[in-house]
Amino acid sequence: MEDGAYPDADKIEQDRGITVIAGNGLIVLTDCGPDGLIQVRSNTQGLICFKARTWPGTEAFVTVKIPEAYLIKGDEHQVKAKLTTEQGETKTYDITKNEWTPVGEGSDPNLPPETLIELRAKA
Repeated sequence: MEDGAYPDADKIEQDRGITVIAGNGLIVLTDCGPDGLIQVRSNTQGLICFKARTWPGTEAFVTVKIPEAYLIKGDEHQVKAKLTTEQGETKTYDITKNEWTPVGEGSDPNLPPETLIELRAKA
């Protein structure tokens, strides 16, 4: 039975220090390099990349825990990123297609660090 848990999540956390919790299989963690990826910059984790696959009428999502995210680069999809503060305040950012979008302290140095908790993408 499918439980929505991300495959090899424990190994990813052990090897890369990235917590990938769940998803629908349409946004997957991948090696950085080629164009066309969703890219996340974190003060603690460096550069992390995801590949999104969608078609009309579908929405891709992945639930993660990436602390101190400050920039997210969109791909060709409509991407939304949900981040949370240590105090539990949640914000959703619209990520610009194929450009870097400042989030959390990247958007305002006076803001506290925020943790990326979800990425969603649709065609």
